[in-house]
Amino acid sequence: MIEELQKVLAKAIEAKQLATAAKCIIDIGKVSGVCVEKQEVDWMMSWDGKIESLSDERLRQLTNISVMVATGGDPEKIAALKRRALGEPQVIDITPPKNHGDSG
Repeated sequence: MIEELQKVLAKAIEAKQLATAAKCIIDIGKVSGVCVEKQEVDWMMSWDGKIESLSDERLRQLTNISVMVATGGDPEKIAALKRRALGEPQVIDITPPKNHGDSG
């Protein structure tokens, strides 16, 4: 979705449709979780900082924002971060040493 919005943004800038371009920038921020509504900012400013006081939705939003900030929104970096966080097995290609008939 972000890639589609980026295409629309480029076309809007090219056509000097600045209102459309501005809307695309805001939408990209919302889709990526970097841009939040005013009530979200108000909530974050009044939050006590304790994870226990977060609802599941707020925790999910905070996590998404953190991931976007940490990865710059790069899908490959996000996937790598999730693999590490989830402890998914990694594929390691190791070629065993060749035994030239020596038994030791």
